[in-house]
Amino acid sequence: MDGADNRLLVEGRVDGQADSLDQPLASRWPQQLGWFRSYFDDGQWVWSPQVERMHGYRPGTVAPRTALVLSHIHRGDVRHMAAALDDVHRTPATFSSRHRIVDAHSRVHDVVMVGSPFYDTSGTPLGIHGCYLDVTPAVPSGILRSQDNYERLAHRLRVTTGDGHSDGRRHRIRAATRC
Repeated sequence: MDGADNRLLVEGRVDGQADSLDQPLASRWPQQLGWFRSYFDDGQWVWSPQVERMHGYRPGTVAPRTALVLSHIHRGDVRHMAAALDDVHRTPATFSSRHRIVDAHSRVHDVVMVGSPFYDTSGTPLGIHGCYLDVTPAVPSGILRSQDNYERLAHRLRVTTGDGHSDGRRHRIRAATRC
């Protein structure tokens, strides 16, 4: 890469599909990059305002703990992330992960999480700290409107039927509306 090209290429597999992101990130960094700190002794996390927003919260409105962090991990990635956090807790080491989180508004974000242990003055590990980078591709507004329509229809089906089979109906609506 030459010095004039400030692009980040991230390649990976999310949900069984190959994907790549090749777009300038510098203009989005203020919103897409944030830090975290997690303490081993009590499971308390501290998030930057950007990470709070990634999780769907207004800055300063949540006091995250490990259970809350895990509750935001996409169900397809939660086993992997729970094991990774457990490994870091047992054997503090630098780690990284690409996974999905579901924010408080049910929006899915593809994130890269990088962290390393931090220690007290005697060398005892106190926790991990690092950063989240939201690499979710931007969605055109027309697709967002379609998604909003889909969510309204799916919600109406859940409310009116109440039979616990709303997932199948949501998939049929999604197929019918192509969103």
